[in-house]
Amino acid sequence: MNDVVDSPRAAAFRRLYWRCRRGFLENDLLLQHFLQRDGESLDDEEMERLNHLLDCDDPTLWELLSGRARCEDEGMQQMVERIRAA
Repeated sequence: MNDVVDSPRAAAFRRLYWRCRRGFLENDLLLQHFLQRDGESLDDEEMERLNHLLDCDDPTLWELLSGRARCEDEGMQQMVERIRAA
């Protein structure tokens, strides 16, 4: 039995990681690469933005991540651009 208790942040990151596993391979690859590269540096606000972005369906998310569409919210658009740069 593991007596180590995860911090709330570690648990939130693990949930976020699993939410990044998508049905579209293209989304999956971009999101997984982003989390591997930048995931540990995300602050709480950025994690919330990414969670909100992950509420999009796969086709909409792909439109955003491929640059074919833009988020109306500038903070969300910055997160999209950060994912695209990873």
